[in-house]
Amino acid sequence: MRFCCRVMLFMAALANLPLNANQIKLQREDVEIDFKDDGYFKSIPFIELSNDLFFITDNFNHRILEYRLQGNKLEFLRPIGRKGQGPGDLQRPTEISIGDSILAVHDEMGISFFGLDGIFKSKFQLLSKSTAMMFADGKIYSATYDSKKPELIQIYEGTSEPKFGFQEKKKLFPLKYDIHRGLSPDSVERIIFEGVLLADGRYVYYLNKRFGKCLQYTLEGKLTAERDLLALLAKNEKAKAKENSRLFLEEGYDLIKANRMIPQNYIFDAARFSDNRLYVLLDPYDVIEKKKKTQIEIIRIDPEKWSIEARYVLDIGDAWTMNFVVARENGRPVFIVPLRQPKEDEKICLFRPTPESPKRISN
Repeated sequence: MRFCCRVMLFMAALANLPLNANQIKLQREDVEIDFKDDGYFKSIPFIELSNDLFFITDNFNHRILEYRLQGNKLEFLRPIGRKGQGPGDLQRPTEISIGDSILAVHDEMGISFFGLDGIFKSKFQLLSKSTAMMFADGKIYSATYDSKKPELIQIYEGTSEPKFGFQEKKKLFPLKYDIHRGLSPDSVERIIFEGVLLADGRYVYYLNKRFGKCLQYTLEGKLTAERDLLALLAKNEKAKAKENSRLFLEEGYDLIKANRMIPQNYIFDAARFSDNRLYVLLDPYDVIEKKKKTQIEIIRIDPEKWSIEARYVLDIGDAWTMNFVVARENGRPVFIVPLRQPKEDEKICLFRPTPESPKRISN
């Protein structure tokens, strides 16, 4: 018996799957969307959810579209912002973040703030280049790839100059600008520090997409925990991190020789906090087999124990997604996902857990 248990533990360690993790199948349902023909067009870069209010960035028309989510329908409420450079105007909005009933919008000019009723409140210019933005505790947190700034995360409170910064970049990764060809120092930082910023009300989290680092800070920027996402994942994700380390931290990357193409090799595409749990959308590309997986996979992590509680899976064929938000339905998580088929416009889909009992993963 002891021998069998040891074998099971050993095999689980090799596969990086927790012995008692639930694998939960998802089922897909397309969402009916008001204002679709006059709203977004080919793509949905960013989405956000606040209770039953759902937001889509429409950067082709320089605005945000606000909807009310009702079951499997999105009822159009209003556009937020318009093209221009004045108060309430936007220029190609990208990231959006909601905190304290305020919508923060990051665009080419900086950060604009709106009420959830669409009324403009204020704006300021964001001078540093940002690879991730989040609005929490009345502050803008920005992960910068400005090589002139030594700290990765800058905190802004309504002005273009950051109030302070934290997380020294060189302590996080060994930056070597001169080993790359065709990349400026800012471009090198943008590649290395691509990630997401999240908050759960008590802490701020930075998750790195290429190397799997997950850092936890107080709202004031004090480092309280450092985790490794790769410790929970399988050999494909480890292979991606290893290749990223070789290309961007050790040997250097030749952008000119590579025809100005940057390999993605992301470990994950997006992450969200909901009900004190971290949800991570794994990137579907199999770097070992050199092909895209047909299965979407979202893992649910207990951030305190740093363990995977469940894996949500669904076969989506040749479709793909890079973003999601988490809602609750009858006490269970429901994922709202922009999904795109080749040669088609993106759709908004609901991914619900199937009613059947979860399958136990064991080795």
